[in-house]
Amino acid sequence: MKDNEKESEMAKKKSRTLDAARRRLQKKYPSTVPGQASKYIRHLDELIKEQANLKVVLFIRVSTRGQSDKGNLKDQLASLRKILKKHGISIVGVIRDLGSGWRNDKDGLQYACEKAIELGAVVLAESTDRLLRSVYYHSVDDPYAKPSTEEYEDMLKVTNGATLVTVVHPDADLNETRSYHTKRGQQEKGRKGGRPKSKAGYKKQERKEKLPKVLELREKGRSYREIEKRTGVKYSTAYTWVHKYS
Repeated sequence: MKDNEKESEMAKKKSRTLDAARRRLQKKYPSTVPGQASKYIRHLDELIKEQANLKVVLFIRVSTRGQSDKGNLKDQLASLRKILKKHGISIVGVIRDLGSGWRNDKDGLQYACEKAIELGAVVLAESTDRLLRSVYYHSVDDPYAKPSTEEYEDMLKVTNGATLVTVVHPDADLNETRSYHTKRGQQEKGRKGGRPKSKAGYKKQERKEKLPKVLELREKGRSYREIEKRTGVKYSTAYTWVHKYS
């Protein structure tokens, strides 16, 4: 078997293992009612007002090796350093984690909490989704899924009393969190962002032409990635259309 074929088989095996683990956790957490993140996680802006001489252990996480290779961990770290420097806050540790936020294994976060307790610090991440993802979260099929109260309660068992803090408000919605991550990525990579200017009304025309096909494919159980390949409609746009017009 060729090397690329071996890598493909290994990737498939890993994917099946992760899917099985996710299904087991979904049985453990059957509720899909979101918990309130701010009951378990503090907002940095509020904490700065309350505590002088604040010390932090940074917790940065990406889900995949590919994200790490693209410099996402590096960008998170650089951005957090700038924010804390602006406020004169001391960084006493940095913990890097690689893996899905919904996984039951939270060794990285546990280690960050142990270090924070030892050094009299708090654990700081960019946003709630860096600390915890819902077991029902899927970047395409269900990006709006949020952890349940039970998931947050189990996360607290890992913290052992350490204070968890985020730069983005813990209760921020998906769009606000994504906007923060996008802008941070652009700033750290020196990109201006934005989209090329297009003719007025092109979006309305695209929806008129392609919406029926998008809805038809989704009804047939096609994934948003497949819909994107077949119609040319970005998967995020297709997701919005399906939830708005179906």
